[in-house]
Amino acid sequence: MKLENTDITMVVSDFDGTLLRENMKEPSDKFYKVLQDMLNNQIGFIAASGRQYSNLKRMMAGVEEKIGFIAENGSLVVWKGKIVYKNSISNEFALSIIEELKKEQDVDIYVSGVNGGYIFSSNESLVQKAENLCTNVVLVKDFVDIKEDIMKVAAVYKKQIPEEAKERFRKKFGQEVSILDSGNGWLDFIPKGSGKGPALKILSKIAGFSLDHTVAFGDQENDISMFGAVKIGYAMETAYDYVKKAADNTCKIVEDILWDALYEQADRRDKTA
Repeated sequence: MKLENTDITMVVSDFDGTLLRENMKEPSDKFYKVLQDMLNNQIGFIAASGRQYSNLKRMMAGVEEKIGFIAENGSLVVWKGKIVYKNSISNEFALSIIEELKKEQDVDIYVSGVNGGYIFSSNESLVQKAENLCTNVVLVKDFVDIKEDIMKVAAVYKKQIPEEAKERFRKKFGQEVSILDSGNGWLDFIPKGSGKGPALKILSKIAGFSLDHTVAFGDQENDISMFGAVKIGYAMETAYDYVKKAADNTCKIVEDILWDALYEQADRRDKTA
């Protein structure tokens, strides 16, 4: 099923690799134009990402109190400026994951809390990557020094994530956490039961919108649960084949799809008015 000839009331989109293509730091001007027109026509928007809420909120400045956010791959959900759902990993269990990750080669470790992203103070190579995803990067000498709830632990691979590593970690930690490939070498460990799809279902009940009138866009493994939760799912043309298979359609540029659908939907309403 395609977006044409479908009445949508909510749009949910991933950012990295989806709205942010190639080396983009922010969504395009066309996206912001479409977003404003969507909101003016009572079509909602949800930013869904592995990024921190504060980082997503910065990119959505001006409309952040009018939309929803699914941050940290579903561990934190915000609706119109209010945190409505939060799920965390116990600090003790997070530290056990970190100890295992320390044994890996060519892997950096990133830990995310509600208020900041945490990195070893000696790890300068990860700072720049983290600053693109997190507004408040905190350097620590030891992860045990983190005193807030942990939303996510990430293994940041300098090369492609080995499939063997994914399976090994899922076997060892899968009873307690979900382990998702978020793209660009980031392997995220998030609380069991969290994910963009489960978070979207929670938010639909809280905000009162129908998933049967919702469209989702994404490009990675962590977006597949969104496709399963909504009426229509679009995978980016650059996505892996198994991600495309989980979606209903593919697209190259999200805002082009939304632009065409928004005005086609408006034309249908005008003709029936």
